[in-house]
Amino acid sequence: MHPSPFLSRALLQMVLQDENFVSKEEFQEIEKKLVDEKAAHAKTKALLAKEEEKLQFALGEVEVLSKQLEKEKLAFEKALSSVKNKVLQESSKKDQLITKCNGRREARAAPQPRACAKIRVLPQLLPPAEDTGKSRRVTPSKMPSGTRQATEMTDEIEIESHIIKQEDILNGKENEIKELQQVISQQKRIFRNHMSDFQIQKQQESYMAQVLDRKHKKASGTRRARSRQCPREK
Repeated sequence: MHPSPFLSRALLQMVLQDENFVSKEEFQEIEKKLVDEKAAHAKTKALLAKEEEKLQFALGEVEVLSKQLEKEKLAFEKALSSVKNKVLQESSKKDQLITKCNGRREARAAPQPRACAKIRVLPQLLPPAEDTGKSRRVTPSKMPSGTRQATEMTDEIEIESHIIKQEDILNGKENEIKELQQVISQQKRIFRNHMSDFQIQKQQESYMAQVLDRKHKKASGTRRARSRQCPREK
């Protein structure tokens, strides 16, 4: 005896319903997981936005530091050039003073020519001197030898004192150059440390962003897969 067609269709419909529908408990469990995943996704999205904001702030800070370092570098180069020019000028003055001092020493050390015999002129044969009321200027050649030597020694002492003063100025400029070089070296080290820290932070943030993105994609794929399994409520 063959089963009736109506009974066969009823059995087939029951089988299809069993395949397409799940139990209420299983559906509620899946629905709860979906809600939890949505909350986790929102939290992950907020964290990603926060990390992106930190990254943009760090990039802006590095740009400001780079501009500041470039500005300080230009100021240092300008100051260094000015100091070098001053040092060259002072060095040139020093060389001129040394040359002048050596010339005077050589002139003083050179043998003096023998003096000609003085002719004694009687006062009565000389014409009377006119009194102009002005003091005559005494030239070094008319000075007594002792006075002339004392004057030359005074000039030499003044020149040597000026040379010593110029050497002190040069030493001060050299110390200033060294201090400026130390400052720029320290600023370079600080900038390199900032760049190194920023690169490390950038790599960490990039890794975190990749991990969060993978989790987000995985959660989205899981939700789509489970949504296909959930039946539509009639």
